Amino acid sequence: PRSTLFPYTTLLRSLINSQKEMSQGAARGFFNLITTNKWFKKQTNNRKIKLIFGRPNLTYSYCRGNEIVLAAGQLNMVVICHELAHIIVPKAKQHHNANFCRVYLKMVKKFIGKKEYHQLKKQFIKNNINFRK
Repeated sequence: PRSTLFPYTTLLRSLINSQKEMSQGAARGFFNLITTNKWFKKQTNNRKIKLIFGRPNLTYSYCRGNEIVLAAGQLNMVVICHELAHIIVPKAKQHHNANFCRVYLKMVKKFIGKKEYHQLKKQFIKNNINFRK
């Protein structure tokens, strides 16, 4: 089967670039909104998730175990949802596959908005990114 990594990564870069940068306080507030949400807590078996702001020269955000590290220039809702989706769907098991994309779409709809959800879903379809079971 065709890998979803390349088109997904390209699409994500485009989404990140379209987002407004948040302050660290606003990013932490959005992170807390998600991680204290009943649905999210159920998905993660109520694990405690830590948010770390990366060093100034870090060029990418990532998930590591039960923490997410956000790079400067990537403090926005799209990246926060993306990294928290990795908490629900661990990278080692399913890196950007259909299950990950489905969880990410659900998070965008739930925490960012229906308009953004429909835009992202449309782009997934246009770029042949599988998000169905």
